[in-house]
Amino acid sequence: MMRQKILAELKPVGEYLPEYGTTHQRHFCAPGFVPSKAKPSTDHDYRNEEAITFWSDNYQQIQRVSAIKNPNDPFKKSSLFSTRIQDRLDDEEP
Repeated sequence: MMRQKILAELKPVGEYLPEYGTTHQRHFCAPGFVPSKAKPSTDHDYRNEEAITFWSDNYQQIQRVSAIKNPNDPFKKSSLFSTRIQDRLDDEEP
């Protein structure tokens, strides 16, 4: 009899139905929200252009780097390290 009395006091009034919604559904899915893509702020294409990094900005100050023929592409393949000295002496740019 005491057990039934304590359980009656602990049991909430009415039916308890748990919510099975995720945090994303509760907090980020606002009604009426229409997603849209942001307009690009510049006309750059990341697939075709070189990335700007610390090394690409400061390649002139880096010591022991191969000679750079095109300043727009400082880290492209260079065959100067394997070219014979006799063949390189005829070039304008050593």
